[in-house]
Amino acid sequence: MSSETLSPATVQWTSTLPSDVQPTTIAKTSPGIANTLAAAWGMPEVLKRYVNELLVDKRGGRRGLPIRASRELHALRAYYATLYRDRDDVPGRS
Repeated sequence: MSSETLSPATVQWTSTLPSDVQPTTIAKTSPGIANTLAAAWGMPEVLKRYVNELLVDKRGGRRGLPIRASRELHALRAYYATLYRDRDDVPGRS
């Protein structure tokens, strides 16, 4: 599957999310990122690491994501945390 198109699994995953956390901008502008998010959704440590890499520029000088995409990542991270309230290995939790 090309990183320029959404995989069927990503389309399915997106449809299972509440509408206010669906990553529609990410899916449109960066389908490869959406595919990776969908694939990592069931793996808290992998998802946490990936979302943090997207939100925090550790290499310097990168342009970054569009503001809407960044907001979607924050919303996804917050939603994911509600799914695993009693676990320490969810994105956004230290």
